[in-house]
Amino acid sequence: MRVATFPILLLTAVAVAAQSPKIRPKYKTIESGLAYAHVTVTNFGITNIPWSIHIARMEQSRRDLELVATLAKGHIEGLSTVAEQAASLDPAKGRAIAAVNGDFFVIKAGPYQGDPQGLQICDGELVSGPTQASLWVENQRLHMKQVQSRLEVRWPDGTSTPMGLNESPTGKVAVLFTPSFGASTRATNFFELALGPDGDKPWLPLRANRHYRARVLSWNIAGNSPLRADEMILTLSKNFTNHLSSASPGAVVEISTALSEDIGDATAAIGGWPLLVSAGKVQTRESNARKNSYLVPRHPRTAVGYNRRYVFLVEVDGRQPSLAM
Repeated sequence: MRVATFPILLLTAVAVAAQSPKIRPKYKTIESGLAYAHVTVTNFGITNIPWSIHIARMEQSRRDLELVATLAKGHIEGLSTVAEQAASLDPAKGRAIAAVNGDFFVIKAGPYQGDPQGLQICDGELVSGPTQASLWVENQRLHMKQVQSRLEVRWPDGTSTPMGLNESPTGKVAVLFTPSFGASTRATNFFELALGPDGDKPWLPLRANRHYRARVLSWNIAGNSPLRADEMILTLSKNFTNHLSSASPGAVVEISTALSEDIGDATAAIGGWPLLVSAGKVQTRESNARKNSYLVPRHPRTAVGYNRRYVFLVEVDGRQPSLAM
């Protein structure tokens, strides 16, 4: 049986990492192709507060090892631990041997708790749109780059509207929901269109950088529409009604999942920030005060990186007395 690494990948990392002295971890083999190191540091060149750093190192040349991304409980809505997600991996796809936490997500209790902040692709399915830096796996090769969303719906009258994907519709004109979100859209008091396939072209699961022809099946003026296996739901602000006269039941609309990078064949992808190093060069961190106010405190952090030979999954403990304060 194929062995699978199981990172719920993340690009965020300790804000001071690029400024710190070099660390030379001592690795021990966990499985063929995968090694692990635990680094404890009491003086990191910046502070005498202790650090505890875990590193998993995977050989890129191994074809029996792969990176995958997962969702808590199998869908966007809701939370579960890393261990629970690792245990839930379908045995037919392999065995989890390493795992880290993933992209920033909605943690506040409510209907969209668990929603990833950025891009996520699970087993080839686009489940969350990008907002910034992203890492993806395509043809067993890794790529890391800024990716922007160009998702949109094109109406029968020829106009188009940008849209989000599987996220809170508050403050947005349009959001597309797929069954990977959960049981229903949870978008109470929004106008919603139920969409089915028009013709026999590929439909669900949703893929990146594709165009879909969708037939409007029905309208729902109360929102919170159920998400059935063969349907998508387009949620609209109630103030956005100028296109609805041409999108009555039976009409055909076009859905584009275009992104700024062509990653339509990616099997796994995840987003995060900030991007620390690219092509061997330390990246200048954006100066957004709100983001920096979150990055600077000693929260637990995880990161992913790679070179020509290895993929590195890094986790830095935080807020543990005498271990990583």
